[in-house]
Amino acid sequence: MQNELIAKVPSLHTTAQSILPCYKETGRLGLFQLKRMWHKAQLQKQGCADKKIIEGEWSLDVMIMDTLGLGLTPTIEFIFSSDSFLTFENWVEQRYGIAISNTVKSKLNEKVAAFFQQKDPKQQKILLNQPRHYVLTSQQWQSWDDNGYVIIPELVEKTLCENVCNMIYERLNMDKHNPASWYRNHDLKQGVMVQIFNDITMQAIRKQPQVRDVFEQLWGKSNLTVSTDRVGFNPPETLSWQFPGQICTGILILINRSPLQRKGYCTLLTLPLIKVRLVVFLVFIKK
Repeated sequence: MQNELIAKVPSLHTTAQSILPCYKETGRLGLFQLKRMWHKAQLQKQGCADKKIIEGEWSLDVMIMDTLGLGLTPTIEFIFSSDSFLTFENWVEQRYGIAISNTVKSKLNEKVAAFFQQKDPKQQKILLNQPRHYVLTSQQWQSWDDNGYVIIPELVEKTLCENVCNMIYERLNMDKHNPASWYRNHDLKQGVMVQIFNDITMQAIRKQPQVRDVFEQLWGKSNLTVSTDRVGFNPPETLSWQFPGQICTGILILINRSPLQRKGYCTLLTLPLIKVRLVVFLVFIKK
């Protein structure tokens, strides 16, 4: 499958202590688990990591990547290639873009501590009738229960979606008015997926209160973490280009990972052979 996550991991050139540091052991950023994450990667490179620990803490590590807006593939590639924890910390700070506030650190550290103490911090159960920017209708709930998905047209403002589309065109060196340019190879492309994880235009959609409202209603709680996932670009099929994998059309994906996943696909564009038409809707899928 060309859409699967692909991370480039360099050969071993770093050593790390054989005993993992406690999750509370921090570097200059003061973030729990970060040093432990880095050491686990080094032990994996040496072939002596404890598989149960790696798998058992994977959801926690992903939550940290999501909260800091790092992106899964970029983090895996960098954490395996960095030769010191300080180098990794510097990259995390640069990737975050601004100084990590004490509030962000405190909330993240609380979640990490709760994970190891096997408790859920402040479950924050929600009331379905509380004031919201978007309230699911009875028909939408019926679709969710009967079919496992719900489609919500125009949940995100058209301008915000156009901003993301324009960013993708620019980053991939494509002309949205020239279909021939949509099929050019680019280092950021992996099948129909594009290795762009975090941009100010994407953040604008992820932070929309009505999008979060839908997720909170489907989950029945408010302490959710928005994932930092990549975008996709799927142009129309031609005689020389055929769809390489599973269905997706120009999507920005927001995923809340847990044993019961809910995925939200924000479809930005449909691309007919002749003209470009903007279609904004979110599809939420129960898995």
